[in-house]
Amino acid sequence: MANATALSGRSGIQITIDSSQVDAAKLVATLDKLPINDGVDWTFGTGANQVNLLYHATLTAVDDQAAVDISGSDIQDAYGDNCDFAALKLLYIKNTDATEDLKLGGGVSADIGIFDDTSDILLIPPGGFFLWINPSAAGLDVTTNKNLLIQAESAHVTYDIVMMGLKTA
Repeated sequence: MANATALSGRSGIQITIDSSQVDAAKLVATLDKLPINDGVDWTFGTGANQVNLLYHATLTAVDDQAAVDISGSDIQDAYGDNCDFAALKLLYIKNTDATEDLKLGGGVSADIGIFDDTSDILLIPPGGFFLWINPSAAGLDVTTNKNLLIQAESAHVTYDIVMMGLKTA
């Protein structure tokens, strides 16, 4: 079997926050606006803003979970094919648990370049999420630093994960 031969979409972030304060001396409200709307339009291929491999799942992490090799046969796509990433361009993880933190990183020395030291640990609180994007043509090489450790804080945590990137040739 072969992985999907067409992939397109958009990933991004939109933050729109309005903050107002009433100036009692002038009897008027002062408004501070923060508009951020940024993203990447993805297409199928191997250049900038292009990906040819997609992995997504809803999983449960435990507190003694081993790192997953994302460049091998540890994970499969929606078609049952191995997701053997050579380069990572997008990583999205959402903690869907109601009470427990999700630990990302802090595994072995061959962790992916975002978390390349055993002391690099990101705690994602319940309902929180992490989004990392590298739309460059090369992406983040994960052939050597290929392990991704996702672990529950103490018992178990349910989470959503999405990874996009380039397939090993």
